[in-house]
Amino acid sequence: MATMTTDLNEVPFLTSKLNVYRYNQLNGMDQPMTPMTHVPPEKMCLAMDKVRKFIELNDLKFEICPISEKRICIREMPGDISEDTEGALHEAIFETTGFQRKIDRWGSRILCWCGYETQEINTNFDVNEIKTNYEKYKMDYEGAKDWSYDWIKPARPTMVKSAGKT
Repeated sequence: MATMTTDLNEVPFLTSKLNVYRYNQLNGMDQPMTPMTHVPPEKMCLAMDKVRKFIELNDLKFEICPISEKRICIREMPGDISEDTEGALHEAIFETTGFQRKIDRWGSRILCWCGYETQEINTNFDVNEIKTNYEKYKMDYEGAKDWSYDWIKPARPTMVKSAGKT
């Protein structure tokens, strides 16, 4: 269950600050806004943490974060536009998550995928599936090289321990 609150201490599970979406709620024209905090469901927070670990492990210039309307966004960091082999590889990797590719309405070439926090996100990052996707996308990128298994460090299994209340 997602949590909307004004106090992060009300969230019923531990999570990273990166999984928290903060915004201001309007209270009428002449009233001050109320700062709000939204935390996606625990299952999605764990999935976002897995994606973050994969991004970090493979030194990808991407981030994953909750955004408005209870959505999750995987996006390229500004200033790091993927081209050639890198662009095809990034498309191949993040297509495997099952999120929908989004195009920036202002004409930016930044790669971006969005999904809702209630949907399933695939965090396996299967190298063979990524390779299949890469072969499909490399035709769209001038100068893209032939596939190499050295490009991807496979995701390591993540063990989650819970501190039970006694």
